[in-house]
Amino acid sequence: MANQTRGLLSEFGIVIPQGIKTLRTRLPDILEDAENELPSEIRDLITMLNERIQSITENVDLLELKIRLSNKQIEQIKRLDRDSGDWAFNGKRFCRDDWKCRCV
Repeated sequence: MANQTRGLLSEFGIVIPQGIKTLRTRLPDILEDAENELPSEIRDLITMLNERIQSITENVDLLELKIRLSNKQIEQIKRLDRDSGDWAFNGKRFCRDDWKCRCV
């Protein structure tokens, strides 16, 4: 979608370097610039593409955050597991293998 937007703009002499951040930074200025001679239909299409790019970027950012949080939780679980040693259930409670733990 970003390449489609970039290609469409290049047909009207507006060249944007590669990179989604560059595109997202430059699009609002391009859309506001009345002197760039973009036809209104193309301006509307670029606006729609820009909105979709923003929406997708927000979704990606949210998913990346969820992944980072999930990885953090996994690391905490691994650390707890590593620090706790081996535990066994003796019928009434969990005991570490190196403790003398008997069912009463």
